[in-house]
Amino acid sequence: HGTFSDYVWVNDLCGHLAHAPILAPYWPWQKSHRQHHQYTSHLTKDRGHPWVTEEAYHSRNIIEKYFAAFPLSGWLRWNPIYTVIGL
Repeated sequence: HGTFSDYVWVNDLCGHLAHAPILAPYWPWQKSHRQHHQYTSHLTKDRGHPWVTEEAYHSRNIIEKYFAAFPLSGWLRWNPIYTVIGL
């Protein structure tokens, strides 16, 4: 949020240091986090927390429902893509 320090470079350095242990690149995360705040709770534009309508949930098969309920599955699926191309 840029509130750790009055200096942008200090905020960026802390961001890089905090993200390195979890293997998440800082700049793409910063961009997606800004978009999350811009579109918080928007059904289609909030990519940080994908919302699913009840109708869409019930139309999923059992495997999709299982992986949706298992939060780590999203990290395992998307982190490599996020790291390489910065979605």
